[in-house]
Amino acid sequence: KMVLKIHSYPNNDRVMRAKIAALYVGAELEEIPVSLPISGDMKERVPLGKVPFLETEDGSIVFESLAIVYYISGLRADMDLLGRSHLEKARVVSWLSYVEAYLSTSFPTLLFPHFRPDNFKTNPMEEKSAEEGLLKVLKALDAHLTDHTYLASERVTVADIAIMPTLKRVFENIAGDDVRSQIPHVMRFFNTCMGKANFAAVLGEVKLCEKSLRQKRDEQVKAKKAAEKAEKAKAKEATAAQPAAAPPAEKKEKPKHPLDLLPPSPFVMDEWKRQYSNNDTRPVALPWLWENFDKEGYTFWFCKYKYNDELQKTFMAANLITGWFQRIEHVRKYLFGNVHVFGKSGEGVEISGVWIIRGTMDPTDDNLMGKDDAAYYDWRKMTSDDAADKALIEDYCAWDGEFKGASELEFNQGKTLK
Repeated sequence: KMVLKIHSYPNNDRVMRAKIAALYVGAELEEIPVSLPISGDMKERVPLGKVPFLETEDGSIVFESLAIVYYISGLRADMDLLGRSHLEKARVVSWLSYVEAYLSTSFPTLLFPHFRPDNFKTNPMEEKSAEEGLLKVLKALDAHLTDHTYLASERVTVADIAIMPTLKRVFENIAGDDVRSQIPHVMRFFNTCMGKANFAAVLGEVKLCEKSLRQKRDEQVKAKKAAEKAEKAKAKEATAAQPAAAPPAEKKEKPKHPLDLLPPSPFVMDEWKRQYSNNDTRPVALPWLWENFDKEGYTFWFCKYKYNDELQKTFMAANLITGWFQRIEHVRKYLFGNVHVFGKSGEGVEISGVWIIRGTMDPTDDNLMGKDDAAYYDWRKMTSDDAADKALIEDYCAWDGEFKGASELEFNQGKTLK
């Protein structure tokens, strides 16, 4: 029995496609947990360092989930999962492209903000546009399935295997009763596939949502506002019936931040921020930094977003950084950071950055950024004594350079917290 290894983080929906295909062709699929970012030998063999990726019996690598399911489906020619005729094979590729180009693109707007609210912010205008776009895509799919049992053939192909995990996620979270009632042929197709043992074994129980996550959230917000309004009215009545309040208790002095208790440093962060803002970076600001930097009082840190493989649009990545900066405003005086977006929309997007932080406190500490977005990043302490680290610090500050060891993608845009 052929044994294949698929590398990914736990519970990755994109791995389900490979699991279904493996059942059809009789291959054994071993799941190998991966910590992001990928390091070591695999980093050199997997472009962009994204998961999942497949390792064949001879050690060859196949990356991107659609390519992986396509490879596995072709291991048994007699199954015709790739299509029988030349035309069917072309139709299979058409529907594989359809899934990735149209159906999954709504997730960053309609799905991720509900599961990772700190990383993906809700935008009502974008939500409305994404919902309309998704319904249009589903209706086009429904029109095709009016007189077709499956997507590309009258038998199950890899196109059906690829789309089913995505449809399950849509029907459980985004497309409520009001949407599903408009696409009866898609629902018939979905139920037909779920009736097959290989699909059911991997996808498991399907819990169709009555209402979308957005609808549920809006109802909760509405109910919360009504409750707050009623509570305020009740409190107002109670206050009116009470005698005059006693004078307020004496205010206790607010405890100092741990970083304010550190010994004074000759490196003045505000002066560095002025130097950086008012002068050319490489000719003036960076020489000033290296001449004045206090290694005992401040630390350099490199950060890389843990979920770069889920980023699809550069503007959404930029919005994540902006939201993060807004949420750490309360500790701004201890920080200076350049966080950049690399890559292009639809071709691979990454977020990473370099920080100067007061003291030696870990960035994920609750006294710094631990209660905000820092947990969504991998962190590494840097030192200007290391030539590679020093070059990387300069590249991030200057917004140009090789960014060696940080990203192989092209610099797209950057943001500075100062």
